[in-house]
Order: sequence, then structure tokens, then C-alpha cells
Amino acid sequence: MNTRVKSSLILFVVLLIGVAIGFELSEIFVRNKFHRIDEFRDQHGFVRMFENIIKPDANQLPVIDSILIHYHNKLDNISKSGMQQVSLQMDSMIVDLNKILNQDQKSHLKNGMERMKRFPPPPPSGRRPPGPDAGAPPPPPDGQPPEGR
Repeated sequence: MNTRVKSSLILFVVLLIGVAIGFELSEIFVRNKFHRIDEFRDQHGFVRMFENIIKPDANQLPVIDSILIHYHNKLDNISKSGMQQVSLQMDSMIVDLNKILNQDQKSHLKNGMERMKRFPPPPPSGRRPPGPDAGAPPPPPDGQPPEGR
């Protein structure tokens, strides 16, 4: 092998090692971020996080803990009811759409909804925004003429 091929091969191997290390570090950081989010959802993690921020003294600790637990429970209930509302609205949307879709479209919608339950939806593409007026500016408030007049 000549030196040019050897140099290229070494450079390629070093590049592959760098990419592998980068992927592994990225995975570690992402996993850590989700772990912190999950910890925040847990009552103990929620209380501990705010205790670390507030740094209460021994006299305040029982009262602050009871307040934090109370609000964690309220926030948890809001989160659960919010997800139930989202689910109800999605079900209503599907019922309304199924009234006008053909069988092929219904099948695509059903498959898409099942995929969304398993995986989060992909980011929006560069395609046109939904709806006929999606790119138009919002209408002016009642009683005010449009700008430019």
C-alpha cells in the first residue's frame, strides 16, 4: 500500500471512532435528560428539586414539604386530565374525519394514529401549511380597518 492509501485509511478509521464516541455521548446526555424529567414527575423528585432550590431550614421543612406535595398532586391531576382531554379531542377528530374519508384514507388515518401512540409524531416538513388561509395574516380585530388603508 502506498502512503496516500494508508493515510486515507487511518483518517477514515479515526473519523469512524469519533462518530461512535459522539453517538455514545449524545445517548448518555439524552438518557440523563429524560431521567431528570421522569424524576421531576415523581413526588419525591419534585419535592427534592424545590428543596434544593429553596434550601429551607429545619423549621420550615415540614411546612414546605406539605405545600410542595399538595401542589405536586394538583399538577399531576392537571397533567392527567389534560392528557385525557387531548385523547377525547383526538377521538372526536377521528369520528368527524371518518364521515368524509374514503376507505383508503381511513386506513391511513388508523395506521398513523397507531404509529403516533408508539412513537412521537415527526417534526413538520417543509410542505405547505394546513388550511386554505394558513399563510395569510390574521384578520384585523372587529371595528378596525386592515393595515395599509
